[in-house]
Amino acid sequence: MFFKRPVNINFITILAVVIFLAVFAVASGCAAMNISEEVNTVGHQFNDLRAGGDDNAVAGWGIVITGFAGLTGVMLVVLCWTVAITLAVIAALLFIPLLTARLVYRNTGGRLLAYRIIMGVEYFFLSLFALMLLGMVAGNVLSVVILLPFSLIIIAIIVLNMVNTYSDRIKRY
Repeated sequence: MFFKRPVNINFITILAVVIFLAVFAVASGCAAMNISEEVNTVGHQFNDLRAGGDDNAVAGWGIVITGFAGLTGVMLVVLCWTVAITLAVIAALLFIPLLTARLVYRNTGGRLLAYRIIMGVEYFFLSLFALMLLGMVAGNVLSVVILLPFSLIIIAIIVLNMVNTYSDRIKRY
């Protein structure tokens, strides 16, 4: 009976997207912390090479290569934290109206109208996220294989939930 109610289907399908985004945000944050530890190791090696005081060309190239590796690692840490924070904010922007709409829902009257309005805001945010994903799909195979199916699944969820929300199906059960 729980999964037959359209309001519960709406809640669970969007909640699955929110949970996926939150898990990916946590994974990105963990990756950033792991990379940060490696960058610290490279930084210590860089300082050891610099403090060695050797005036030969090999030590100079070692300093250049180690510095480049450390700088690349720092940029990767910043990228991972940016992805983690962005996904966490998107997950929060999707979860807050979703939970509010579910708590407001009643079968009749003004609460049904409030549910439909709040879910309209939810569909707007979810549509922006789907458009952002579609905008990131480039010509490379990885983005087409990962981002395109995920964005199409989100669009299908939006369409299914909008049919459930704005039709008389929402009043069943």
